[in-house]
Amino acid sequence: MHLEGDGFPVTLTLITPRIVRVRLETQGAAAAPSYVAPREPAVVPFDLAPGEPARLATPHLGIEIATAPLRLALLDAGGEWLLREPPDGGMS
Repeated sequence: MHLEGDGFPVTLTLITPRIVRVRLETQGAAAAPSYVAPREPAVVPFDLAPGEPARLATPHLGIEIATAPLRLALLDAGGEWLLREPPDGGMS
């Protein structure tokens, strides 16, 4: 999934139902190292609930996607936050 925000674009790739790769697409900069071992992404079934924030969910992971500013939050299968950006932060 490719996301556009106030800053650089972000790409989310579901590697497995429990692993998501978040890549900031900076222009002209060398690609940052990946912290996920090289592998082909699996075909991961997911649900996408539109809105603000939108919610992408696999059976094991949820992602909240706010767009103004672009902000991501990772959630467990029960919908509890695992990691989120602060309210005054975001990828802008």
